[in-house]
Amino acid sequence: MADNKQGRLSIHPYIGGTTSNLIANVRKNGGIDKPQVATFVATLCGTLLTSPLRTLEATLYSGKIQKTPIKEAPVFIIGHWRSGTTHLHNVISQDKRFGYLTTLQAVFPTCSVLLSRNKSLKNLVAGLIPEKRMMDNMKMHVDFPQEEEFSVSCITTSSHHCNHFPKTIRSSFDKYVLFNVSDSEKREWKRAYMSVIKKASFMAGGRRLILKNPYNTARIKMLLELFPDAKFIHIYRNPYNIYVSALHDFIKEAEEMALQNFTEQDFAALCYELYGKLMKTYYDSRHLVPKGNLTEVAYEDLEQNPMREVARMYSELGLKLTPEANRDISSYVSSLKDYKKNKYTFSDTLAREITEKWGDFIKRLKYSIPADIGIDEKAAWTCKMDY
Repeated sequence: MADNKQGRLSIHPYIGGTTSNLIANVRKNGGIDKPQVATFVATLCGTLLTSPLRTLEATLYSGKIQKTPIKEAPVFIIGHWRSGTTHLHNVISQDKRFGYLTTLQAVFPTCSVLLSRNKSLKNLVAGLIPEKRMMDNMKMHVDFPQEEEFSVSCITTSSHHCNHFPKTIRSSFDKYVLFNVSDSEKREWKRAYMSVIKKASFMAGGRRLILKNPYNTARIKMLLELFPDAKFIHIYRNPYNIYVSALHDFIKEAEEMALQNFTEQDFAALCYELYGKLMKTYYDSRHLVPKGNLTEVAYEDLEQNPMREVARMYSELGLKLTPEANRDISSYVSSLKDYKKNKYTFSDTLAREITEKWGDFIKRLKYSIPADIGIDEKAAWTCKMDY
């Protein structure tokens, strides 16, 4: 997906979906802007080239996948973007009793079984994946855990499409994250989502899935309708960190994935809106989760003492932390000792604005302006990716 280091995507995430779904999404979300036509054409050609693989996989495996039982409800890692959901997902997935949806599955949901079982094809896909994410220093690989929202957006128009269509992000979020839609569209989303989960379960050999998806923070009610016994881990972080980190994330992702024009100002306003909607919906719905099926963790606590927090979360969810899982998680955590986080600054004006917009959440979570973000009046905010 890149020059195999930091940065640019070689393929668009839609390449693993169907041609008809790509065209339907373009029509539904306001078309393609001129600067992105080349990306769209390349992606369209990619969907046509992978069509034989989709047909073959459906012929060979669709029946087996549909018959795959979900023996245990998934464990969902939820939290706003840049709260540490990916880090926590990587940590828990070291427990080999869990299965997860991989990056290969996320990008190629319609032919991931064939791709994963053919060494040459898998290596070809691996060569397209960057070594690190475009927005930070986290490593990427075809076999690493990934969020399922990419898969869902590849196979249905009833999904929130990340930063692919900036013109309709707000309406798409309200429809397919908050589910202000008709019952038929809710059923379509459930159908698409369950098809992704069943395939992930099939490819994980029936192991219980540990899934991470920030959008699911506001989908507790819908997820419980699918999995009444689902367990949830909500990770949260200082909102001041969230704002500058999420804004940087949205912009970097849009630079690579957007099929329409956008401005930094668009995403600056969007950050405030989506955080408020996501967090409010979470707090309004978390009481629906059965007792013993929800735990919460502060990113800062996880960073400071990961093994203590992992043990606490397992205990609160009624999960057994085996010596083997404890060993593997500890080994992974130790491997991160040289990891370098992005360094951010923001202006005093922006700090006051964040306080005003998100004051209720800041107070509820008991945060203040963090010491690891500097105040610099030269710009509203900056991000230094010092690798």
